[in-house]
Amino acid sequence: MGHRILAVNPGGGSTKVACYENDKELHRDKIRHPAQDIAVFKSTLAQLDYRRDAIDTLLAGWNETRENLSAVVGRGGPFKPLISGTYGVNEVMLADIREGRVAADHPSNLGA
Repeated sequence: MGHRILAVNPGGGSTKVACYENDKELHRDKIRHPAQDIAVFKSTLAQLDYRRDAIDTLLAGWNETRENLSAVVGRGGPFKPLISGTYGVNEVMLADIREGRVAADHPSNLGA
């Protein structure tokens, strides 16, 4: 078995999700988040469990489990000014997001 990679791209009205084994795409879908569902949340960060549950439901439909994943890749958001590239998620990054130390409040911040 190769490396199973889950790619997550949270956006304003949807979350795009794909699953790969090495470089082969196995699954891809777009989870739509109706405006009336999003409107109940006081902040973007408050959507975290809602979006995670939607991803878990999608994974179950694909017969995929978190335990089978080798890595999860999330689209980064408008964090502090950074040189573009790939960054590992760490506690400092998560604290910045939780405490609002980001350049803008956008759902892509949930990618971390």
